[in-house]
Amino acid sequence: IDATQEWRAQHDYKLVVAGNPGRAFAKKEKQYSKDVIWLQNLNDGGIKWLYQNAALVIHPSLYEGFSLVPIEAHLLETRCLISDIPVHKEIVGEAAHYFELDNRKDFILKMENALNSPFEKRPLPYSFEKSAKQWADLITRFDA
Repeated sequence: IDATQEWRAQHDYKLVVAGNPGRAFAKKEKQYSKDVIWLQNLNDGGIKWLYQNAALVIHPSLYEGFSLVPIEAHLLETRCLISDIPVHKEIVGEAAHYFELDNRKDFILKMENALNSPFEKRPLPYSFEKSAKQWADLITRFDA
């Protein structure tokens, strides 16, 4: 949020923060400008609407075991800017834009690049179908 504040002041974009606050946002002592919209407790339809109407989905995760956000954004054909962490490279590959964590200049540059690039439907390295088949094969092996 802080990294985009100066940039948003010069551009006509609002920042929507979707999801329930974790430790990082539990204390809303810091007042953000009126162009930051906080949405909580969204149902699936609301989340889908956000993906489909977003100029860009930003997922600045420090750590993930598995990350659905970039997969959902890609499947709904929304550009996505995600942190350059191993799990994102593994499941999303070249189907998203990446930025370096803890590097505000890189983040702003990559955000501008993503906003100025058309969505490209690239194949995801991860496949739900492939994963389900691997689980089924594994269960069959141990069930015998």
